[in-house]
Amino acid sequence: MRVALFMNQFPIASETFIMNTAAGLIDAGHDVDLYGLFGKSSSTVGHNLVEQRGLASRAFLPHFSESKVVRRWLEAPGAFARIAQASGIRAATSGLNLRAHRRRGLAMRAIHEVESFQARGQYDALHCQFGTLAKPVLRHRRAGGLSGPVIVHFRGYDISSHIVKAGPHYYDQAFGEAEAFIANSAFFRDRAIALGCPADKITVVESPINMEIFPFAPRMLQPGQPIRILTVGRLVEKKGIAYAIEAIGLLRARGFSIEHRIVGEGPQRQELEALIGALDLGQIVTLLGERSQEAIAAELAQAHLFLAPSVHAANGAADAAINTIKEAMASGLPVVSTRHGGIPELVEHGVSGLLAPERDAAALADHLHALIRAPESWPRFAAAGRTAVESRFDTAFIARKILDIYAIAAERYRSRSATLGVPRWTYWMKPRSP
Repeated sequence: MRVALFMNQFPIASETFIMNTAAGLIDAGHDVDLYGLFGKSSSTVGHNLVEQRGLASRAFLPHFSESKVVRRWLEAPGAFARIAQASGIRAATSGLNLRAHRRRGLAMRAIHEVESFQARGQYDALHCQFGTLAKPVLRHRRAGGLSGPVIVHFRGYDISSHIVKAGPHYYDQAFGEAEAFIANSAFFRDRAIALGCPADKITVVESPINMEIFPFAPRMLQPGQPIRILTVGRLVEKKGIAYAIEAIGLLRARGFSIEHRIVGEGPQRQELEALIGALDLGQIVTLLGERSQEAIAAELAQAHLFLAPSVHAANGAADAAINTIKEAMASGLPVVSTRHGGIPELVEHGVSGLLAPERDAAALADHLHALIRAPESWPRFAAAGRTAVESRFDTAFIARKILDIYAIAAERYRSRSATLGVPRWTYWMKPRSP
């Protein structure tokens, strides 16, 4: 099977779920191409699977300047000529179909995207890794630059904060045109259905993790040893890291010896640094910045407890069953998190971790306090967490579920092939039935 995975940029260290998905499909024997429609990532942190599975050689990025429209126009004739020579005039003209591509076409983005498409854009599955990528991919298919069934994957911002910004009808056309949809949690599946996604076209498939780099080891507390608490996540509002820091301050006030390490980077860094200073926690809380998967695995191996206090952000952003919690559970860490989004689908309160209300630093501190006072309970939490992760999130298991969805999408695509993938100047104006 020939599969195209569409993402915003390539590679992004925090989007391990995409690299894991690609690796699972490759290991299952399929040919996978990766497309970063917005170019190369500026991240300086790599991902182990990029090298291990040779993903860089499978990644194709449009050759255009993101901010320089004039330059894209000047380079468009060359792109047109190269596409025509490699794939034919029809493929080249597809990138100039302004009716299909609209602003992306007028800005000469679409023509450069078409140049990046391999195998004349013909695939057995066109898998959009975020819902926001459905529009450009479907437009390329309408124009004739791509062919194959479209699968749209909802993962977080695309079905939360983006809807607040773009409005509840943003996906209306995609709901009618795409062959299948995936949500990474029941929480986001229900949101998609509420927005109009046909219930029979959307399936929950949770994001995989690479179990190999997160070896299991139940934690033990040695006499006189400080409690090492780890948080991993981007420094953005929905991760609730400010509440984690406040909870650590409350524990310090109760007399506990604690080290809190925070892995991640983002726009809240200065705000969090100020909070650490205001609470006089500079000797206890450390902001480590962005780290590779291997470095995160090493941090997990040294920690006793994992703290992940996600919240609904003011812009509507929310989390699913986030991978950093899965990685902590795989490693043997008891988890303290929140009743937020898809997290209760992952962490069973009192079994694999403890859940607090959102934005409640005192409740987080109380849960951490309870675990610190009962280290004999840690192996029980650890075993339950590892079992849950092994049974649900292994890359091979998730790849099989995704391949099943591809097969269903392919059958739907075949039944509609007479009107898909063919440039039609009026096609974009006509709503399509599922």
